[in-house]
Amino acid sequence: MRELAWPLALAALYAAARLAGVKWLTAAAALALGCWLVYRPSEWAAEGMESLGLALGFSSYTAGVLSSLASNLPEIVMSSRAAYTGVVKGVPQMVDLAVLSILSAIGFNMMLLGAVIVLSTRGRRSIPTPPEALAHELELMRFSIVAMLLISALGAVSSIPPGGALKMLPREAAALLVASYIAYVVFMLREGREGHGAEGKELRHSIALAAAGFAGIAAGSELIVDTVEGFLHLEEVAGVSPVVLGGVVIGGLGSIPEHMIAIVQASKGALSFSLGNLVSGLTQSLLLILGGIGVFIPIALDEYVVFQLMVAAGSLWFLKRSMVDDGKLDLYEGVMVLLVQLLVFSLLLRGHL
Repeated sequence: MRELAWPLALAALYAAARLAGVKWLTAAAALALGCWLVYRPSEWAAEGMESLGLALGFSSYTAGVLSSLASNLPEIVMSSRAAYTGVVKGVPQMVDLAVLSILSAIGFNMMLLGAVIVLSTRGRRSIPTPPEALAHELELMRFSIVAMLLISALGAVSSIPPGGALKMLPREAAALLVASYIAYVVFMLREGREGHGAEGKELRHSIALAAAGFAGIAAGSELIVDTVEGFLHLEEVAGVSPVVLGGVVIGGLGSIPEHMIAIVQASKGALSFSLGNLVSGLTQSLLLILGGIGVFIPIALDEYVVFQLMVAAGSLWFLKRSMVDDGKLDLYEGVMVLLVQLLVFSLLLRGHL
């Protein structure tokens, strides 16, 4: 009951502010309540998916990958909701915002991954790269890098005069992105079994916990997207486009709170789970979420999207090299992962875009 006091108080404040017509207070209360609904239920969903994976007899790394599917649910819901709003209301900026939120979430995930590496190397020189990551994750990262560069090239070529109209991400290509991630999950689950699983009672508890988390995430995501949609009516803030600002806000709110679970697990020594959660989250964002949206909603390959796709490809290449150069991750590599993402956000927010 003590834990529920905060969301109940925020819900009351939101209702009162909305009835009184105080817009800034309504927006603040909606964001605060949405963040709680995204963060706390995400813990339930991730814990439920992790427990479900372990109960079914999968390895800790594989359980972390399953947990990342739940961890990325806020990102899936918020980006899909924003893209759908853009199409239904005829606001193309909302589609841009949805795509930028997905790609910004990759940057936040990379920063959290760097933090996990830094935390995990306390008191030791390095940590070994989990064998499961080397077995399947690297192949998927290579595919993602090539795919993002090819899509970026299509967008860049279309802007060269006397080029044609602005290119859109072909739906067939988006479907292939989704198919590549499904293939990865199938192969990973087939080879990730370690035990015989658990009793039915434990399975039911895991499923119920995950379902409760999913319901809270959906409600919180709705509040956040509705609030951030109002950003598009603002003027540039300190030279930053409201579309870029809104995409970064949604990307951060959709990725940081729930992936903090990975940092907590890393601080407890559960390194395989943490790396499985974060590394898999990167390719999920690009292939499953971006591709899934692209199947149903046209995604324009404009300057914002092309820039972020190239950034995503470069970030994945940087991480891949860190994982395979010596089969270990050390403090220096963790710090450099953090720094390269800070460089990315400085270019996005303060650059020529």
